[in-house]
Amino acid sequence: MHQVEFYLSEGNLTHDRFFAEQMKNRPDNGIPIAMLLQCNRLQALKINEELLLHSIRKSSLVKVSEDGLAVVRTRPLAELAPREKRTILVVGIPRWFNDPDTVDHSVQEQVVDGPAPTVNTASVSTPHIDRGYEMMDWLRDIFSEYGEVLYISLPQYHTSGFFRGFAFVEFATPKQARLAVKSMAPAADDESWFVAPLAEGSCPPDTPLPENAWKPRLAARTALLPSDMLERRYVWRCCSRKNKQIQIAFRHLRSAGYRAPNPCDREYEQITLGASSPEIRAKYIKESYGEPHRDKLRVIRYAVWEFWKSKFYVWLNAWVERMRRKTDELSMNLETAQLDVDEHNDHSDGQATDNQISEVIHAANSATENLQTQADSLSLDLCASLPKNYVPSTVILLFWPSKLVQDSEPTVPTSVDDDPTPKPHMSLARRIRISLEHNLLSACSLLEQVAHMDPHPNELVLSEVLSSLDKHTSPSSRSYVQNTYAVFIRMKTRADALTLVQFTTDLKSPVGPIKLHLLSGQSETAYCKAISASMTGAAERRRRLQFKRRQRKKTESSGTQRDDGPTAPTNNRADLSETVPLEKRSKHIVFDE
Repeated sequence: MHQVEFYLSEGNLTHDRFFAEQMKNRPDNGIPIAMLLQCNRLQALKINEELLLHSIRKSSLVKVSEDGLAVVRTRPLAELAPREKRTILVVGIPRWFNDPDTVDHSVQEQVVDGPAPTVNTASVSTPHIDRGYEMMDWLRDIFSEYGEVLYISLPQYHTSGFFRGFAFVEFATPKQARLAVKSMAPAADDESWFVAPLAEGSCPPDTPLPENAWKPRLAARTALLPSDMLERRYVWRCCSRKNKQIQIAFRHLRSAGYRAPNPCDREYEQITLGASSPEIRAKYIKESYGEPHRDKLRVIRYAVWEFWKSKFYVWLNAWVERMRRKTDELSMNLETAQLDVDEHNDHSDGQATDNQISEVIHAANSATENLQTQADSLSLDLCASLPKNYVPSTVILLFWPSKLVQDSEPTVPTSVDDDPTPKPHMSLARRIRISLEHNLLSACSLLEQVAHMDPHPNELVLSEVLSSLDKHTSPSSRSYVQNTYAVFIRMKTRADALTLVQFTTDLKSPVGPIKLHLLSGQSETAYCKAISASMTGAAERRRRLQFKRRQRKKTESSGTQRDDGPTAPTNNRADLSETVPLEKRSKHIVFDE
């Protein structure tokens, strides 16, 4: 009976849009009995239609409709105060009922966890449902002494479906919510602090909080009133900092050479736990599972939750921006290794004096200083659309001498001199790759550190990169190098790219001087935009290839066996251009990435 009353209560109907819409389909605003019997909770309790009708007759809130097919309310819905004033945040609830190492991670649910507390009504796992209902019943029994509990929400993680360790409890009136907050508010008696809080009464009541309380590297060191520090601590424990942006930012920071622990995690633990150490972390994780206890529950106003939650994401986004700037700073240090070795082309034997090498390094450093003031930084949004293993400042544009690439395969003489047998065809791109691997990458032990190689890049990509390089390179290097093949090489880390640049700069390469550029700034942005555009057009390219394949099969199956003479060769590319309208043709660059 209580479950059916809950389905038609004011608290549930303000959250459950499905039942609210179903009530509009009937003139008496009822919910069909057949639909109620399909609810997970009633099915878990093994309630049939006979038991349901018997329990409804004892209720003063609901009754059976006149046609006997639905359940309706006995009185209209009451007008309630704004939900935010009637809702409280309850923390201190264990996330697991047992050791997290023994949790069955195969159980997953999908729930919605937004600003307004909601609960899932479409679970697929009965054990998961039972644990959630047990927790809601336990919380309802505790908070019923402060007033009528209309609704309880247990937020869960989107992917795993596990409980997040806090709940929202909605009362019938704001007065009941204030009474619960007053009785179970957190206290600073047993808390440990990274920075001691201010003394009570040291600040006027209306003093605004300092912005340093949510600024990176200052938030943990900013002293606030005990109540404010407690509210920030408990609310931030409920917020997840493992979002995609912060993970990408720290991964790029590590790729740039940063080797210290994650500074964002360290400051987060200093704020929420009082210290950052493996012992404190293990103690907190151990307290996150087990049986729930009332004396560990803490209650915070919903308005406080909204305030500190917004400040948490301000703090987190500021950390993302700080990591990005640090990554750019470390990248600029690596970009000083971008050296132009055009002046070595006059030495065919591959040798140069120390003075000549110093002049080249000095000229490259001057060009890098100008580049530092003019180059556009590579945004994290663009990096997010690139391959997962992409690291900024690792792409090298190299001009490989054509004399080092094997010519077309010679014919193999047979017993009949006039019937030579050609070797299997090997593409130019493959021959360039083999030459690079044999003569350069193997010599500097970087063959295994290549993430991607494009020995035959698209002319549009090459022209865009060269045009952006022309703005920052010296006049002697602006012209396209004759008798060479342009190759894009992307290394796994910046250190590997730096090693390859230094290897050619120091004239250690057995093939002599080589012209290359370590892409950065506008040139790297142009390269990355081409990759991003090619990836976004992958579906269109597949469609075009499938269409082209069908056209080829159709051409081969029709008219190829004519007796009046050989069939003229068909230009499939021309046929495709005539068949597909111009406005529907893909304008994306076909890029091998």
